Amino acid sequence: MCSGATSCTKTQVGLSVAAIAAVVVGTTVGITLAVQHSHHTLQGCIFSGANGLELRLSDNKVYALKGELADVKVGDRLKIHGSKVKKVKGDSAGGQVFVVEKVNKDYGLCPASLATSLSPVH
Repeated sequence: MCSGATSCTKTQVGLSVAAIAAVVVGTTVGITLAVQHSHHTLQGCIFSGANGLELRLSDNKVYALKGELADVKVGDRLKIHGSKVKKVKGDSAGGQVFVVEKVNKDYGLCPASLATSLSPVH
């Protein structure tokens, strides 16, 4: 960077502006990817609900599970990756659906305190 008694050429000014813009863009993209990634990962306990396998989060939100369920077993505590399905207006069921793409981590069986309360909350 130019300062004090030295003057900058147009090339130096252009390169400085380009470098600053690259840092801003890189930071924005990194933050966006981190935020998007966290919205595609859920962690909770698996139970059998009225419509198949469901996931209960620590805040008692419940998601019906669809997609890749081969590695998903009732009673397990999992971190899963996928995507939330947007609610459809007029849907009387009102439940949230999560489409599983893969199991990120299997933490084993749900804690006893959660395992005894794995019936759906409606």
